[in-house]
Amino acid sequence: MRLLEEIRAMGYTGGIDVVRRFIHSLDPHARSQAKMTVRFETPPGEQAQADWASCGHELDETGRRRAVYAFVMVLSYSRMLYVEFTHTMCLPELIACH
Repeated sequence: MRLLEEIRAMGYTGGIDVVRRFIHSLDPHARSQAKMTVRFETPPGEQAQADWASCGHELDETGRRRAVYAFVMVLSYSRMLYVEFTHTMCLPELIACH
């Protein structure tokens, strides 16, 4: 069903039975050996991937509830991970985290 949703978004107008017959026609060994993910390779120093994650809330020293975020960056070549916790995701904080 998930595959059907994806290919319908690309313009496929057929039904699920056609998709199922096609999948069953594939070589079972090849299907079992297919990788679900592909490792993205880059040279050293070329790229990193970064994102924010919401980590809930905490109380500050005055008892005020504040959001907590995690800035996470992964260097693409070495897969080294950097995490920094912040209270905002504004541009100056983003630049500081980099």
